[in-house]
Amino acid sequence: MIGEDSRREGASGQARHVLAFDTANEVIALGVGVLRAETRSIEVAASVEVEARRASNTQLVPRIDAVLSDLGAARADIACVCVGRGPGSFTGVRIAMATAKGIASALGVGLVGVSSLDAVAWNAQAAGVRGRLAVVADAMRKEVYPVRYVLDERGAERLEADRVVKAEVAADELRAGAAGQLVTGDALRKYGALFAPCGEALDEALWTPTGRGLLLALEAAWRAGKADPFDARRHDPAFVLPVYTRLSDAEENERIRLAKNDPKNLVTGVQDVEVRRDQRPSARDVAVMNARPDAEGITYKPLDAAHACAVAALEAQVMGSDAWNEALVLDELPRADRIWWAAYGAPAACPLPELEPEPVDAAVSRSVRPCDDGGAPRLGFAEQGAFARARDKGSSDPRDCSMRAEACGASVPPGVSSVAGDKAGGPASAADGRGNVPAAVANSTEDGCELQLAGYAGGWVVDGGVQILKVGVHPAWRRRGIARELLARVAADARDLGAAVCSLEVRASNEGARAFYEALGFRSLGARPRYYSDGEDALILEGPLPLAARDVAGMALVVDAASREQGQSEVAGAASPCESARSGMDRVLCMDSEPCAPSSQSKTPDRDFSASESSGEIYAQDAIRATPGEKPSQGTLEAHSSGEVSPLDAPRPLILAIESSCDETAAAIVDGEGFLVADVVASQIDFHARFGGVVPEIASRKHIEAICGVCDECLDAAAVRLGVPRLNWGDLDAVAVTYAPGLVGALVVGVAFAKGAAWAQDVPFIGVNHLEGHLYANKIGAPDFAPPAVVSLVSGGNTMLVHVRGWGDYVTLGSTIDDAVGEAFDKVAKALGLGYPGGPVISREAARGNPDAIAFPRAMMHSGDLRFSLSGLKTAVVTYINNERAAGRALNVPDICASFQQAVVDVQVKKAETALRQTGAPAFCLGGGVAANPVLRDAYRALCDRMGVRLVLPPLSACGDNAGMIALVALDRYRQGRFFGLDADAQAHTDLDEPY
Repeated sequence: MIGEDSRREGASGQARHVLAFDTANEVIALGVGVLRAETRSIEVAASVEVEARRASNTQLVPRIDAVLSDLGAARADIACVCVGRGPGSFTGVRIAMATAKGIASALGVGLVGVSSLDAVAWNAQAAGVRGRLAVVADAMRKEVYPVRYVLDERGAERLEADRVVKAEVAADELRAGAAGQLVTGDALRKYGALFAPCGEALDEALWTPTGRGLLLALEAAWRAGKADPFDARRHDPAFVLPVYTRLSDAEENERIRLAKNDPKNLVTGVQDVEVRRDQRPSARDVAVMNARPDAEGITYKPLDAAHACAVAALEAQVMGSDAWNEALVLDELPRADRIWWAAYGAPAACPLPELEPEPVDAAVSRSVRPCDDGGAPRLGFAEQGAFARARDKGSSDPRDCSMRAEACGASVPPGVSSVAGDKAGGPASAADGRGNVPAAVANSTEDGCELQLAGYAGGWVVDGGVQILKVGVHPAWRRRGIARELLARVAADARDLGAAVCSLEVRASNEGARAFYEALGFRSLGARPRYYSDGEDALILEGPLPLAARDVAGMALVVDAASREQGQSEVAGAASPCESARSGMDRVLCMDSEPCAPSSQSKTPDRDFSASESSGEIYAQDAIRATPGEKPSQGTLEAHSSGEVSPLDAPRPLILAIESSCDETAAAIVDGEGFLVADVVASQIDFHARFGGVVPEIASRKHIEAICGVCDECLDAAAVRLGVPRLNWGDLDAVAVTYAPGLVGALVVGVAFAKGAAWAQDVPFIGVNHLEGHLYANKIGAPDFAPPAVVSLVSGGNTMLVHVRGWGDYVTLGSTIDDAVGEAFDKVAKALGLGYPGGPVISREAARGNPDAIAFPRAMMHSGDLRFSLSGLKTAVVTYINNERAAGRALNVPDICASFQQAVVDVQVKKAETALRQTGAPAFCLGGGVAANPVLRDAYRALCDRMGVRLVLPPLSACGDNAGMIALVALDRYRQGRFFGLDADAQAHTDLDEPY
């Protein structure tokens, strides 16, 4: 993403209106105000409140349009957008937030977020309410968001930060100051009787946010210098996020498990809420600890009780007299207002051989891989098993931190004091000259190689901020960005818990730490005399949340992978212009199953054309594609190579499409000739991996964080491809989005954003069926491909055979009656302790195994119809694994994977053959994430060669979810004039066979 967004130029000089709205609860609040720059005031022009009743996404944009129409105000009159950030219903808050981001981004104006609770308080103040006021908003789960204010003639003064507590707790707190206190908020609808003793309730009309309240809250921020409605650069829509005040349920439950110290279950490193009878590692155990290592081989995880002694040992090494002991660390972990993260790694010079599987922890040992390429090993769940084995061998007490370990040689970076709290002049390193690390901070594998605790950080969320309690990095692991990453993880969680600023204490003499924090934007607020145990002063530092500064929302971007591979598909059987394109497969830049960093050419692609003489195929590296089999004219080539070309000269229409159905946030732009001008994908896989699957709430949160940045990057990449200084939303002819099927919370973000952007630019809004997108993905590799054809859609959520009689004319021949193929791969991988996602790792293991070793069932292979069933196969594999372990036999993981994979492939191919014979279709295609499986692709290749049917396989980068395939569908729907209304909503399920 460009450092300074050239699109953030603000509104025109004539724009003087602010548009404000909120959907944090059951009411849609809309406000339009006139901005008075000379007095920093806002004149309320309209304030409208409507009961939405869980229909905010269908009503919001149409009502915005109606309010502005009634005022006679145009879109160009909007100088700023203001949105309620919550707290409230998570989905409700995100609907308003995504819509606001779409509108502000498309108009190129600033987006200012205000508290939904502040809007309630300011509206009450404007209605004449004076005195002490408690706002209690419904937080579901028998919880509320309570905030107290003082209202007077000057305004509404907030007395405390946002937080979430049980309704009974809030009532007890407020009851103590009931005399003269007033109470309001939508929680009174549920808990009116509970809060009755807490003060006099205001009229129900004052319980929810209003347009007037939002505008007044913005005005107060403007006058206080905290906002400027005319400064679009300052208020970039990408940086405004909801207020949640709590983590997702999955993260909260994870912390409960990790805080438990159950010695009997240390083989997994995960402690259950209740002690299990069966202490073998479960699928959940494996999933929770299967965080993915970064490029440095460092794995980041929430700190668990099993490593408290390792933290204490490292504390003693780097913190001197201020070190915490194990008991103090253990006491911190269960606290709801605490956040602790840890980093683990192995020395890069340390080759890790495969561990021999054992009956109890065979699943654990399989996740260690040798460093064949000399890089850092990809650490997984194995370090926990190694930790347990070392304890079992070295001590009868699992809580003993003195386990024996011996490190292998790795050079120690130059010693520097630890980032926070390090005792000045203390030991720089306890490692010897070869880089050996103390046993107490290392997890020993059976061959003596170290899997060690590299660092840790903890924070305390209080009063709307997070106070960093500890940051420690082992001397042997410094200068690798570990401290910064740990702080970013703590800060991200703290932000979700309601923190807006960060503070900490650091020794006055620790110049290295002070410089580090100053670089992150911290400033000194003063000193605490003789704060440390040795009498040294502590400096109090405060600054912004030190969040990760990667491309988008902590996610690396893959840019133009699909567009670079456009026209590079593999075909077999009947001759076609793409017949020799298989050579393009050898140049795959990025597999869906294995995220990779964008190539150095991703933002500045080569601007030339090269043609395949044998097939007549053209590989376009520029934005304009000639008709397949036909070279572009020299004039066309020169025109699009020149920096003088205007975006308006590109083949029309230009459509931006968005995909957010699961855990990828993606955007793509297609031109009128069907060429993908740009495509961008931000994958969330690293955020879900440790849970063993996609967590819907985390997916929704990450989409709202990433969507602006992904679309900005897409527009920037398209500008480079088109050879123009920049491309703006105003240069587009339509906005498209996946509306179904998928995770509804994730879909809502994309749909709301796209509707907001389409409305802002007054262009058509196009909804696309995600499954139809996977059908069209085959056109990315083979632009000449056209129906009829049979298509196999195989992914984590779908397994089906579709007869494509024509574009838009589909008949589902058969689908799974239980698990999808990708889901079965994931579940088997969990059972084996191989981690998530299961498809790639099972494929890698299977490549070393015998597919005929184990006779797993082929369910419904001879059922006489085209339905599938994967549940029985999955159960058979899990049963086999459990029986082998119970018998004390080591698992042959490669053979299990190969046999399971072959059972899946055999059924898929048999059903495909039947479908081809029944329909007589001349072509067969593949779609979905599992379409990247090499054994499945080879099997289909053999089938089509035998049957004389054309095989079209999408490029690997187009197998998984991407916006390029959505853009291609949208182009056809644009040509047909098939647009959605702005009252459209996301749908979790839909029928591919039904026209839409």
